[in-house]
Amino acid sequence: RLAGRREYPSQMAPAADGVGRDRGWLNSTETTRPGDKTDELSRGVFLLRKAPAPRRFTARKSFKPVVPDETVEGMERRHEAYVSCWRAADAHVSRVLADANADAFRRLEAFVVDRFDERAAMRAANGGETPQHLAQQIPAGLVLAGGVNSDDHEETFTKLTRHLRSKGCHAALLRSRDLKARGAGANSAFDADGVLAPAVARAMSLAANGGGGGGGGG
Repeated sequence: RLAGRREYPSQMAPAADGVGRDRGWLNSTETTRPGDKTDELSRGVFLLRKAPAPRRFTARKSFKPVVPDETVEGMERRHEAYVSCWRAADAHVSRVLADANADAFRRLEAFVVDRFDERAAMRAANGGETPQHLAQQIPAGLVLAGGVNSDDHEETFTKLTRHLRSKGCHAALLRSRDLKARGAGANSAFDADGVLAPAVARAMSLAANGGGGGGGGG
């Protein structure tokens, strides 16, 4: 691809007092080759070469012989054994983590379902409409996630969201980086007493009553 040539004032204005291009500030960027004194800024045509294709690693290239007489076929079989063992170990780790979180996930699922059933019963007793005091409340469950790595927490809450959705619950994962300013977007929805603002309460009431396709789950 070629970029267009751009004219600069130094090229269009004649040199003052007979000063040539070999004097003054113009010679600060000139080339050092004899007979080729041109302003580097005037070189507006250049070539952009295509980037090289990324290298593809294969077992033959990435695996090296562990013994002097190991054949290529031996390295390939060793690579296949490595992949098989790694997949088995990764699956085992995933099962261990799932078992470790299973009880907490079930308790949170029961909390969400029970709170939703209570709200549904109160809505039915109120003629199909959510009572105002109920619409201004958000049942909150607390999750104490161990560890100091935020990446581990990210995976845990992602799995929790997936678990709740698989049980028929509506779930949304809100991160601090999703807000324009940390705490600003969340705090603006509540007043000094921790009660939802009227506009937010009305929106949640519509969702609880099925408006906008938001009904059905906790």
